[in-house]
Amino acid sequence: MIGGAPPFSGAGKISDVVKAYDVEANTWKPKAHYPVRIWLTHGAVELDGKIYVTGGQKRQYDEQRQVYVSVTVGSLYVYDPSSDSWTRRADLPILASGAGVSATYKGFLYVATACHDPAICGSREDLGALWRYNPANNHWVLLTRTPHDPTYGGGGFIGGKLYLISEAGGQATDVYTVATNTWSTGPERPGSTCLPSYTTANAKLYVTCPTSGGGTALDVLDPGTGWSSAGPIPYNAGGPAYTMSRVVRGGRTALELVGVSYPTNNLQYAP
Repeated sequence: MIGGAPPFSGAGKISDVVKAYDVEANTWKPKAHYPVRIWLTHGAVELDGKIYVTGGQKRQYDEQRQVYVSVTVGSLYVYDPSSDSWTRRADLPILASGAGVSATYKGFLYVATACHDPAICGSREDLGALWRYNPANNHWVLLTRTPHDPTYGGGGFIGGKLYLISEAGGQATDVYTVATNTWSTGPERPGSTCLPSYTTANAKLYVTCPTSGGGTALDVLDPGTGWSSAGPIPYNAGGPAYTMSRVVRGGRTALELVGVSYPTNNLQYAP
């Protein structure tokens, strides 16, 4: 768990707290604080034993108004569990962005963001951008525009393809193929606006999405058969205030959903 803020709490409550969950022991432990108070990042992903976090909104004090305000950033910070420390690496080439989608594939970090910088991305503000970061040389590359603005989206790699959904895309599933640097249209989702927590496991993409009845369901994308539902999630646990990760417990893969308000802040699902 990295940063965050209570719902509807204002910029003053943005946190820099970092906690690690021990799956086997079912315990939480504090870790080195994030370098700034942050939330609505592009997500936290593991790459070669380290955690990469990009973008988001940090807390900053406005001296003139004498209040805390949220400021969107384009920073990249990397956490090394062996030293319990954060290191700043090259910022995203665009000035600032948040609430996008991060994933890793074959030693690279991929980040899908909004891009409202005409000098870099042109005038199509309804589209997003897909960036690739190389940890070996600390360098970013703009690969392609995304078919929709990926803000408040979700996704992940299955094989050599990135499956991406977003609020702007509605029911669309956009599929990026690494080998050809091209996009195609994937299976249509049964719902529309999602604002998901998301992760991949067992060659499937899992996302939390609202239902017509006001609850939240766990939707599953199998590239071979399309979208299906794994059923409702207890306590309406979904949206950008939550996070979902793939974990291994007792040699079996599970999904850990963190941020649930009642009766605990941690739910586990076995695919």
